[in-house]
Amino acid sequence: MKVCVNSAIWVAGAIAISAAVFLTVAASLVPSWQVDASEVSRATPQQIWRWYEDSERTPNWDHLVTSRKINGPFETGTTGSNQGASGPAFPWVFTDVATNQHYTEVTRLPLATLTATHVLTPTHSGTRIDHALIVAGPLAWVYRLTFKPSFESGIHAALHRLAVGAAMGPPPALSS
Repeated sequence: MKVCVNSAIWVAGAIAISAAVFLTVAASLVPSWQVDASEVSRATPQQIWRWYEDSERTPNWDHLVTSRKINGPFETGTTGSNQGASGPAFPWVFTDVATNQHYTEVTRLPLATLTATHVLTPTHSGTRIDHALIVAGPLAWVYRLTFKPSFESGIHAALHRLAVGAAMGPPPALSS
């Protein structure tokens, strides 16, 4: 009986060590990842910025978000939250805002950080819009497996709807 108990303890220890090694290697292989998208719009930076500020209507153009709340003015330090199609609402904070130019919001995830950047660059024909989603931290590799596919398709579709919609005027009324 003592041999079986010792063997079970040895096996459990080996499994725990293997899991720890796997997690360490995985975390070092993928400490961060990023999804980028760019689009050129006929809209001015001011027109696009109005769409950013109208958080209530964000779900009409960004289908990764089912609701968005900003707890104050659109400026550095303001907090808010985004609700996705499933799971809890994720709180974030604006860490850098320059009206009609760019903003960054940062979300703390368990053992990782999601940074969303939004940059508007005037061009001769309108505005270049650049969005990026960057996930960094020890569990970035897990979020890569769970979020990256939807982020890749979602960011491109949202950016296209934003570019086309902002050129047509103010954000549309909420969908029912």
